[in-house]
Amino acid sequence: MLSHLATLQRLHPLFGLFLLTSALSLAGVLTRPIASLALFWPVNAILLGLLLRRPQLATPAGWAALYLGMVAVDLGTGNDWGAALWLNACNLGLIATGWRLLSPLPQALLTLKRPQGLLSLFGACLAGAAVAASMACLTTTGWFDDTAWTTWLAWFSEQFSTGLLLLPAVLSASPFKVSYLSRPRLHGP
Repeated sequence: MLSHLATLQRLHPLFGLFLLTSALSLAGVLTRPIASLALFWPVNAILLGLLLRRPQLATPAGWAALYLGMVAVDLGTGNDWGAALWLNACNLGLIATGWRLLSPLPQALLTLKRPQGLLSLFGACLAGAAVAASMACLTTTGWFDDTAWTTWLAWFSEQFSTGLLLLPAVLSASPFKVSYLSRPRLHGP
C-alpha cells in the first residue's frame, strides 16, 4: 500500500504537467485559422517558465509529459500522427533551447530582479524561436521550397513575440502558495 502511495505521489506532478500542457495546447489550437498555424501559441513560453521555476519537473518523465500532452491534443483535434509528432518536436526544440540557455543562470537573473535578466531572456527567446522555426521548415516545406522563408518567418515571429510577452511574466510572478493552516476558521455559534 505504501509503495502505491509513493508511486502516486511521484506521478501527481507529471499528471498535472500533462494536463496543463494539454489545456495550453488546446487554447493554442483554438487560435488556428483553418489549415494554418496558430496565431498565438502560449504553450512553449509558459512551460519553459514553469520548468525554470520548478526545475524538479525537468526530468525525462517531465519532458515526456510535456510532449505527450501536446501530441494528444494535436491528435485529438485532427492532425495526423506524422504532423503531431514532428510539429510538437519543434515545440520541444524551443523549450529545450530556452531551458539549456537559461537554467544555469542565477535566480536573480531568471526572476528579473536584475536588468541583465531581460537580455538573457531576449537571447533565449531569439534562439529558441530560431530553432523551432528551422525545425518546422525541415518538415512542412523543406529548405528548398519557395514557401520555406514564409514558414520560417511565421513560426519565428509567433514564437519570439509570444516568448517575449509571456516568459517574463511567468518568471517574475509571485509564487502562488495556498496554506490551509493559515486560513481563518469559522466557528459555530
